Amino acid sequence: MIRAIRLGLAAVSAALMATAAAHAQSPAPSAEGRAYAIRAEVLDLVAAGRKAEARTRFDAAMAAGELGPSPALDLAMTALAVGDDDTALAAFARAQKTGSLPPAAALDAAYAAKRRGRDATALADFRLGLDAARDGQIELPPQTEAGLRRDYANLSRRFGVNGYLGYGEAGVANAVTPFRDARGVTQAGLEAYVRPFGYRNGAPVEVFARAFETLDAPAGDPEGGKTRQGWIGARWKPLSDQNVVLEASRMVRLGRLARNDWMARAAWSGGTSLDVAEPPGLQPMWSAYADVARIVDAHQTLAVAETRLGAVLRPHGDRNGLVVPFVGAAAGYDNTLARKGALGAGPGVQIRRWFNASDYAAPRSYLDLTAQYRVRLAGDRRAEGWFVTLGASF
Repeated sequence: MIRAIRLGLAAVSAALMATAAAHAQSPAPSAEGRAYAIRAEVLDLVAAGRKAEARTRFDAAMAAGELGPSPALDLAMTALAVGDDDTALAAFARAQKTGSLPPAAALDAAYAAKRRGRDATALADFRLGLDAARDGQIELPPQTEAGLRRDYANLSRRFGVNGYLGYGEAGVANAVTPFRDARGVTQAGLEAYVRPFGYRNGAPVEVFARAFETLDAPAGDPEGGKTRQGWIGARWKPLSDQNVVLEASRMVRLGRLARNDWMARAAWSGGTSLDVAEPPGLQPMWSAYADVARIVDAHQTLAVAETRLGAVLRPHGDRNGLVVPFVGAAAGYDNTLARKGALGAGPGVQIRRWFNASDYAAPRSYLDLTAQYRVRLAGDRRAEGWFVTLGASF
């Protein structure tokens, strides 16, 4: 995505290299000419794949004040080329004040600000670029614009609410009271969270509160308000480019059969083709998910893992709606049960509807209905039968 949107960087850097090379053919009699020659040298090193040397030369020239006479936009683009986002952002700001920041370069400035965790600056620069695309000043491929809008949506989120209604096996996040037979359990849950420190370049910290309750347990296990379990905690996504989430929480007994305890949890997920930013039409899809938790005082370990392969259908070219027929396998583990493990697989369908878009943001909310029938492959019988979930993310 970053490579796709760097329209300004490619164009301005090419022009800068040509101009700077011309200045480098003769002695630099002025500070401006000397700055051109240094930028040419730096960009030549980048083009040759010697980025570490380029950064060293750039830093030395900056420390000596040799790049001070550079036009703000040229300095910003050179700084981006060597990975100095702070210098680039300062130069972009100067270019914007003097009216010399082209809309395409505003998108480069947006991503530099995003990487440095300066969300408000990034959002303002995204708006400049997207406004320019809407006004016809620059041309963005549809997929590039959709990706920009998704980045804007992620950056602008400060809180969220998730809802869950599920029929099937109890999982990790909704662990409440122990079940003699976890098949056919119906549960509901609600969670609210805030991001006190912003998006942090894709590594946000979230503080949350959630509650789950067993609505129905056909085997005669407890159900209703007495099973209501609460959590208060925090989670952290430490890697910008991987959806790994680490969580710690205090379990709070809201119903008399729930518990007070501590939970530590780690989860990972990945996949393709489930966002509105994906191309329209039929697309292959895969997704995978793994989640493991330890309930400390109870000495209970819970884990689930699931993988799916399928195809994404977007009816009538509707980019906000998708239907996903798939074949998937799911495994569960609970060390407190007589048969700890369970593995099942079978066909299913997922239906998702995105909504809550804005002039700049891609849809930030969705409703998701998934139904799957699984055949037990190994372990306990809780891996077989129907599994249905209705999820909402706002």
